[in-house]
Amino acid sequence: MMKNKALTLSIVSVFVLVFVLSFASAVTIANWNFNDENLVVDAGAGTLTISDSRVDSYVLGNPSAGTALSTSGWDVANRYIQLNVSTLGYQSINLKLDYKSTPTTGPTQFKIQYSADGTTFTDLGSTTPISSSFTASPMSTFNLSSISAINNNVNAKFRLVVTGLGTGNLHVDNLLIEGVTYTATPTNIPEEISACTT
Repeated sequence: MMKNKALTLSIVSVFVLVFVLSFASAVTIANWNFNDENLVVDAGAGTLTISDSRVDSYVLGNPSAGTALSTSGWDVANRYIQLNVSTLGYQSINLKLDYKSTPTTGPTQFKIQYSADGTTFTDLGSTTPISSSFTASPMSTFNLSSISAINNNVNAKFRLVVTGLGTGNLHVDNLLIEGVTYTATPTNIPEEISACTT
């Protein structure tokens, strides 16, 4: 009887944990809104770099009351914007941003990459087309919640790599990396649960 009661309590505890986690609110880990016209993070912690020592400039953002980062020189392959952000204490990571290019001459597509060790980068899915205007519904979301290697990781890095080259400018605004509070997988799961087949 006691064994059945302990098993029931253990199962209930697991379900409560799953239920609580499903309602966890996203927390800002790092955010750049570029309204102050620099590359310094505006909320949270992190650094932003532009490959090949290219300079940053600023244009009307999304919404147009603010400004967006504008970069040129996207006519060379594998150039990128990189975010160095520790996800220590967080999991279920999402990257959000607004983007557009200058009409006719700007880059036409990009891909998102992530790194768990700060050195080796992996593509997240396929490429994303770039239009010549910001979307009416701001902030496109790139879901990295299935990438467990970047959870609770002090070395996490993210890149926006241009793959559709152009001589014009790429405009990026409202860069946001968010996650939910990290919860380690329980290591003392009762054998009755781990071995249960029904």
